[in-house]
Formats: sequence, C-alpha cells, structure tokens
Amino acid sequence: MAPLHTIVPGFPEPLSAVIGRLLGKRPEERFATWSECLQTLEALGRVVRSPIADAVSRAVSADASSSTLASIYGRRG
Repeated sequence: MAPLHTIVPGFPEPLSAVIGRLLGKRPEERFATWSECLQTLEALGRVVRSPIADAVSRAVSADASSSTLASIYGRRG
C-alpha cells in the first residue's frame, strides 16, 4: 500500500509513517510494544498540527488508561 500522505492531500507525513509501522508486514517493521506506539503518537500530537493528527491525539489521550487501543493493537507494553 502506498503511504497515506501520498494518496490523501494534506495527510500529515509523520502520521502516515506511524500508520505504515502499524501495518508493517514483518514484525520487525512494527512497534515492539504498545507503549512504544503510544509514546510515538503522543510525541506526534505535540509537534504535528492538523485536524487528523489532533483527532488521533485526542483519541490516544482519552484511551491511554483503558485497554481499547491496546486491544486493537494486540499487546500491552
């Protein structure tokens, strides 16, 4: 699949890279733990300003204490 930022105009390239890692075919291409993914998304939310990145940041912040996103990702870190 092509990176989202090359398909969707205005899609933040750093968020596209995170999604690419989440969808990596090989385990070594993906985040090793949910914590690593969460830290990356939180850092992204501090530096990237766009409606899409802001929505992801809000979702991560709201769900950080629950297991919803971790269960979607399939592991806990």
